[in-house]
Parts: sequence; structure tokens; C-alpha cells
Amino acid sequence: AEEGRAMERTWRYLSGVARGGPPVDDERAGGDHGDRDGGTLRTPLVGASSSSGGLGDLCVAEEGRARKRTPTFTIGPVGPRDREAVGAMPETKLLFSVEGMFCTECSDKVQEAVLEVNGVTSAEATLFPGTVIARGGGNLRERGAIEEVRSAIERAGFAAGYPDVSCGGRVAVSSPLAQKSRTTKLVRATIAVQGMSCAECATSLEAALLALPGIVIAAVSLLTGTAAVEFQVDRVSVSAIVRAISSAGFEAKITEVVGGEDGHAGGGGGHGGLATAKLRVGGMTCSACAASVEEALNAVMGVASATVNAVTGWALVRYDPQATGPRGLVEAVEAAGFEGEVWRRDETRRDAPGQVSASPWRRKLVISLCLCLPVFVVLPVVLRVWDRLGDDLRRTEVLGVHLLAVIQLAFATPIQFYVGFGFYVGAWHALRNGRANMDVLVALGTTSAYGFSVFDLVRFRAMGGDLRLFFDSSALLITFICLGKYLETSAKARTSDAISKLMQLTPDTAILVELDKDGQVKAEQEILTTLIHVGDCLKVLPGTKIPTDGVVSSGKSYVDESMITGESIPVLKSPGDQVIGGTVNTAGLLHMKATKIGSDTALSQIIKMVETAQMSKAPVQRYADKISSYFVPIVVILAVTTFLSWYICGTTGAYPSSWIPLGNTVLTFSLTFGISVVVAACPCALG
Repeated sequence: AEEGRAMERTWRYLSGVARGGPPVDDERAGGDHGDRDGGTLRTPLVGASSSSGGLGDLCVAEEGRARKRTPTFTIGPVGPRDREAVGAMPETKLLFSVEGMFCTECSDKVQEAVLEVNGVTSAEATLFPGTVIARGGGNLRERGAIEEVRSAIERAGFAAGYPDVSCGGRVAVSSPLAQKSRTTKLVRATIAVQGMSCAECATSLEAALLALPGIVIAAVSLLTGTAAVEFQVDRVSVSAIVRAISSAGFEAKITEVVGGEDGHAGGGGGHGGLATAKLRVGGMTCSACAASVEEALNAVMGVASATVNAVTGWALVRYDPQATGPRGLVEAVEAAGFEGEVWRRDETRRDAPGQVSASPWRRKLVISLCLCLPVFVVLPVVLRVWDRLGDDLRRTEVLGVHLLAVIQLAFATPIQFYVGFGFYVGAWHALRNGRANMDVLVALGTTSAYGFSVFDLVRFRAMGGDLRLFFDSSALLITFICLGKYLETSAKARTSDAISKLMQLTPDTAILVELDKDGQVKAEQEILTTLIHVGDCLKVLPGTKIPTDGVVSSGKSYVDESMITGESIPVLKSPGDQVIGGTVNTAGLLHMKATKIGSDTALSQIIKMVETAQMSKAPVQRYADKISSYFVPIVVILAVTTFLSWYICGTTGAYPSSWIPLGNTVLTFSLTFGISVVVAACPCALG
């Protein structure tokens, strides 16, 4: 009996904790097993459930130890006394995973729809990774209120999953997304990817990444040649992700890895007000050097954590921007006897191998044109004008074959296997991963035309008859596709240049001013903009750029903000006015106080929005990608059906034998039609 009462008290305690209120004991419960209202037993606001789709692991054990599990809680009916308890609870937060948001207009639409729901005091929609947070009073925990928010999101035209409900820091209901990400710390990696040639490549790479255990989010941008991955660091490693990309047939290089606590990926700002800085450390020769740098960084006031890798030469530091900054971190590294430099975002973009370049496709296009135009474009025109030359070429034989056919073979072979080698590589990797992209269609179509031409040459040499060659088809197809790839990569390169120019708006250096107790200028020094701290006093000379976001402390001047706001007329700035980093101080001397640095500045946020938009796909683009994934198999099925139809009709005598050219059989005649279907569909890869 004592054990039973002890278990009952334990369960009442857990029920009180899950409800967000104080634990329920026997005295407060009045000795009953539940609260009664009008003689009817009421279930608690949050009750126990044995279903498997609720709360996941809340306590993750250390490595090598078993995980602890807690009961699963679900939303239950609400009674009057529960509503009173809810009213006394802290702010309630609903976290929904939303599918279908592809631009800021979508996120704004979702946010406005949620704000219209009764009881919602604030809403925040995030485009990446596609979530919306609704905040309000305790009534948001009621099932009806949750369904109302979900319905509002769906009426806006988007799909919403079941929410993660939290109140006062305690999780009441867990969605699959939140359950997956809560099990451990999340890390976000940005990877430069080379070798993607079409939308199907990006789709197949996303599928390969999401198939890895521990991957929460994977987004691949064909336009920028980058992949953004959020993953659980205890289930999958960065090297495993790189190997998966390599196995999919692409080249990968990690450009940025940012970790956050409690499932939040860090960036310029982090969870709990912490910022993240990445330093390049020079002079480290062993693990002991890395340990000494870590010790020096952790000794800096305000540093929460520091991780140093002696192999890569990078240090990742999370710190409180109100207590220290990049300048203090670099000074600590230099005091330890090493060289320190703050990483700049534009360095990765400038040096990454995934940067789009049109040079390889331009080189292939030039080679293909040099081989293709003389034989397959100019020569046919000359032969029509100069009949005697055509007769001489046809009468001249090499190894029993017309000289013209030998010339076509000689010029088409390097186009097929040198210029078109990349299509074979892409097709092989796509087929190995169980997908059929446009590389498969190009390789299949051009190889069919080239292979049939070689086969017909051998047949003509052995049996005679009519000679039918498709060397011109394969060579011209590869040339046209190279032209399309060159135009595509040129457009991508211009887009990447636009973002790089945005990054270059921020000046490289700034003038740091040291003030005395009376507010007078005591000393000045020129520093890198990456070393600016929040609260620094900066001097902006006429004609120079504002180094970072801040507030004017003294002086008046007109500032040209056209590169940010589009306003062509300079704006007058006086003490107390906000200034934006990257804008130009046209006239007058300004002293300003830095309020935002690094990735928190307005310019960095604009760049982040542009990159996020590039990583997202519009609905019509996703629809086109879906169609393209079925296009290649459909073309192959149609080609095989065409071949079989003509072959069966030929063997059964459905069409006269006079249709079959001299020296051909029913098999070769039918094969011509099947190849024609593939070759006709091949130029679709240009799209």
C-alpha cells in the first residue's frame, strides 16, 4: 500500500510539472485521484499517453551511457480550474513546421494569418528552415486554439505540422521536427559543391543528404553551387557528409561550420545573446599549440566556449558581445604567441571552389565548335555548291569506306568522348544513385547516334548497301548543349558577382576613437572592420563609408544611402540618428557609436536574405523538377516502345519489305526509329 501511494504521489508530481504549475500533492488534491467538477472526474490539462508520436527524448545521456526517457504528454480536455491555472502560467509558445514557404512574401503571409487568430499576441515566421512561432497566453495550449492556428496557416495556402507547445520553458507537446532536433546540439554546415549540371542533380543530392542519419535539414542551390545542412553532431560527422556528396558524384568542400547550443545553430548572433567568431590562427604546429590557444581564448572575459583545430588552423569562439569582441580575441591569440585574424564572410565566397565559373564550358564550347563547324556545317554547304568535290570524296575509299564517312568519324569522336565526357560521368553517378537526370538523357541520345553510326559503318564494310550515319546529330547535340551550359553558368556567375559586390560595400578599415572621461578625443587608431566591438566610438571622414551600423554621437553630415534603401537624395544625419554600414558619408565629419557588428548589421541581413532566397525553390520550380525526374524514364520507355512496335510489325509483315533500305534488316531498321526518339528528346536538356 505504501509503494502504491508513493507511485501515486510521483505521478501527481509529474502531472503538475507537465501542466507547468506547481506539483500536486495529497493535501492539495484532497486525497482524490483527480479534480472533480460537478461530480464529474476531469482529466488534467496535460495527461499521460502511451502513443509513440509525442514527446521525444528530453534528457540525452552522455556518450556511452543509456538515454533516459520521460512519459509522453498530449493535450487533454480543459476544465474551469485548469483554465485558472493556465491564466497564471507564463507565456505559451507554439512552434509549427510549415511547408510551402519559398520567399519573404510567403513568410509574411503566414505571419499575418497567425496574428489574426484570437489569443495570439505575436508571431514570427522563419523562411529557413520553414517554421512559424505563435506566442500568447495560456489559452493557446487548448486543443481548439492550436487547431485554429493550424487552420489559419492552411487557409493561407500552406501545410502546417502538429506544433511543439512550450510554456515557461517546459515542453508539453513535441512535433516530429522539434523532437528530432532537440535530441542533441545542431550544427549547420555550408558546403561548396562542384559538378551539378541540372536541377535533377540538386534534387538527387538533397535526397542523398537527407538519407543520412542525423540530418535535420538539407537544401541545395544549383544557382550558387552550395549546400546548407543542419545535422545532429552526435549522429553524423562533417566528413561523412562530404563522403556522401562525393559518392553522389560531386566534389565538395566545407566553407563554413557553425554550431549552436540547444539545437540552435549559431551565426553572427547566437542563442542566449551569444555571438560567434571564427578566427584564422597561424603558427600552430601540434595539438599542444591548439590547447594553448584554446586556454588563452577561454581565459578572455565573456567567452563561453572556444574550439581550436590545429589541422585546419581555425578557431571557433562563442562569446558575449557586451563583454568582449573580435579585437579582444585576436589580442588573446597574439598574446599566446600565435597569429590571429578574424574570418570574413566574403573570403569564403571568393575562395570557395564551388564558385560558378563559365570558363570550363567556354573551353568545351570552343573545342566543339572548332571540330563541328568545318565538317558538319561548312562542308555540307560546300559539297552542295561544288558537286565535283562531293563525287571525289564519295569515290575515294579508306579501308573500304567512303572518305567522307571517315572524316566525320574522326571529327565526331573527340567531341563525343572528350567534350562529352562530363555527361558520361554525371550519368554514371546518377544511375548509381538510382536516379535519371538530364546527363543520362544526353549520354544515351548522343551515344545511340554515335554508336549506330559506327555500327552502320562496320555493316556497310561487311555487307554493302546503303550507309546511314548520325555523326552530325551527336556532334551538334553536344555542341548545342555546351552552348546552353555556357549561357547558364554565365548567368549564375553574374548572380554570384552581385552578392560579392554587396559584401564589398563594407569598408575594410575603420578609425577607432578613444575618449577620455570628459568625452574628448584621447587617441585614434585605424583598425579592421572585423575588429569593431559593440559600443566602440568610430570616426567617419567625409567621402568614406560608414564601417558598421550605429548611432551618430556628434557631428552633422549628409549620408548617401542609395545602395541600401534606393533613395537617391542623401539624408541628413545628426546626433541620435541611425546610420547603416556600407553607406557613404558625403560631407562633414561624423562620430558614431557602433550598435551592431558582423552578421547582425543591416547589410549582412540583406545578403543573408538573398542567399536564403537562392537556396529556396519557387513552387513552379519544384513542379518542374518533379516533371524532369519522370521525363527521362518516359523518353526511354517511348523509345523502347517505338523500337518494339516497328520490329514486331516488320517481323509479322505489317509493312512492306520495300520500306527497309538496302543492306538493312528489320532489326536495324526498327532500331533507327527508337534512336530517333531519344535523339529528338535530347535537346530538352538545354532547358
